[in-house]
Amino acid sequence: MFLIQDLGGIAGGFYFPSIPATLSAVIDPFGQRELTGSAARILAHELGHSLSLAHVPCTPEGNLMAAGCDSQDRTRLTATQAQAARQQARRGQPFGS
Repeated sequence: MFLIQDLGGIAGGFYFPSIPATLSAVIDPFGQRELTGSAARILAHELGHSLSLAHVPCTPEGNLMAAGCDSQDRTRLTATQAQAARQQARRGQPFGS
């Protein structure tokens, strides 16, 4: 995992499965520097990719792996997602490595 200061507003983070590495910015795409707000959620989202989780559509319930959704609680995972992440974690290496 790499934390950098700012990605210039283009994104808050990336996951590179070929390395495998997560890159996350301390300043979120909205210019906020709050690691307990969207920057923390973006980091958790990118770490979700390292645990084999793909993007999902936006829903009224919200989901951590839904990208680009309007304001909603995006901290949840489904039971299936949690099971897949646990299975990947038991492998002891990031997804794609």
